[in-house]
Amino acid sequence: MKEKYSIIAIPELRNSQDLEDRCEGVFPKVNKDLLVILGTLVYPYFLFGKEEEKYGYSSTKENLDRTMNIFNYYLNEQLQKKRLKNFPQFIKETKDGVLRIDRDKLSKAVETLNDIIEKTEKEVKEEYKRIADKLEKMKTPYFIVPSVFDFEPLLREYFKDKILHKEVKNLEGILISGFGGSPYIPQIPLLLEGPYLFKEDAHVNGGKIEVNYSEAIDFFNQIEQPDLVFTFWPPFGFSDEIEESLGNKKSVGSPGLCVVLENANPDLWIVGRGFERDVKYKQIGGTYIVSGAPQDVIHVLYDLDDRNAEINFYVDKKLVMHAKTSDTSLMKEIFF
Repeated sequence: MKEKYSIIAIPELRNSQDLEDRCEGVFPKVNKDLLVILGTLVYPYFLFGKEEEKYGYSSTKENLDRTMNIFNYYLNEQLQKKRLKNFPQFIKETKDGVLRIDRDKLSKAVETLNDIIEKTEKEVKEEYKRIADKLEKMKTPYFIVPSVFDFEPLLREYFKDKILHKEVKNLEGILISGFGGSPYIPQIPLLLEGPYLFKEDAHVNGGKIEVNYSEAIDFFNQIEQPDLVFTFWPPFGFSDEIEESLGNKKSVGSPGLCVVLENANPDLWIVGRGFERDVKYKQIGGTYIVSGAPQDVIHVLYDLDDRNAEINFYVDKKLVMHAKTSDTSLMKEIFF
């Protein structure tokens, strides 16, 4: 009988080449029972400057309003930070200095916008196909925990039952659950809308979490307590600080996921999107929570008997961190 279960976690994938680069240096070194990719398979972007790069886009033609909403927020933020010098012709500045979309001018650009959307969808399909083919050749069972940036319905078209989102799997007696996407985050322009934007009406007031509704809490309340949890977004209070204007910092983690963390109390929780590079690992109650970042590969050896884990972090194919969940002194020495 197997004593340890070996899991490779790849946070924030960018494309098929990134998958190959990150796996190349780690896969030959370790046994692997499961591969988990925690978004984003193909990273979205916005285009500025050249004639053909004047229009932002989203994943489908029906998302024109989404594109416009993001432009409204994104360009206003960038203007405040003085990072943009030239603006698309359909951007106008109001008397109060806020940038808005001129719908009349934008309507004249829809043909160009649609061309870009079609090109984007074609490129995304090609990348998904390349990623799916490479994963198949690896012959390692895998799951994908989607990010809010992932494209639907294309993601499900290519990866079908491999998507671990609001689901729980029993593997070798280990209950593994996945919850992708993110809540609505006003401070992050790309998270204004999206197919994996989960519903949450929760706040932190005076250090106390107040929840009116949380899709995450609702899901985890309906399943058996998991041993391992994979989420794209961090729970509130863990590797979730971003810098706002004037150097102020704000936590953008999910309060709902924080409640789940306290109630479900899994052995291990792996986050795909950590915002603080120096915060990799932390013990919260009986759970050891780990955050990844682009370029990282996380290898977990989960002991099926005592439910402890060995965790190795690889960056650029090199082992840079090692810890055992049973040895808290070692964890503090390495991670804090």
